[in-house]
Amino acid sequence: AAVLRGAILVGAALFCAVQALVISGMGADCADGYDAVIVPGAMVYGETPSSALTARLDAAAAYLRRNPGTVAVLCGGQGPGEAIPEAEAMRRYLLGAGIAEERMLLETRSATTAENMRFAWELCGDPEARVCVVTSNFHVFRSVRLAAACGWEEVGAIAAPFTGVMLPHYMAREFLTLLVDRWRGNW
Repeated sequence: AAVLRGAILVGAALFCAVQALVISGMGADCADGYDAVIVPGAMVYGETPSSALTARLDAAAAYLRRNPGTVAVLCGGQGPGEAIPEAEAMRRYLLGAGIAEERMLLETRSATTAENMRFAWELCGDPEARVCVVTSNFHVFRSVRLAAACGWEEVGAIAAPFTGVMLPHYMAREFLTLLVDRWRGNW
């Protein structure tokens, strides 16, 4: 019984520590002048970006408008229920937001955040490039760690707003995915 209590306490302490890391990224914002923004994929319904992906794209579009020298690396393959790759849905959305197509690089093979960053690195892996990950607030800490593990020396982030009843679910899920990514050696 003492071993079980100890294991529960250690697990609870680990969960709280990881949640503190997740929360630490929830207000992230990049200064102007980064070379690229990387937008990790999220669910697309048919050809329409989900609300989480739309928030990421709105934040990316605002940054790109302020920084005409910055390119966008749009990441995401085609999952179940998606008529097109997530990166293609993002390209269409940003075109509609007035961002020029020549400023976009599409990565359409990935199915995970680790793959988003690894394949983005393959597209534009200059270690001296300053990259800014634009993702949902609960997803910032892990995304930045995964991007840095690919080889970029300077990785910033913009936390796109995500609120509502599902936020605690996604924060708890980040605990598990952070542990899995760490165990797999992704960061």
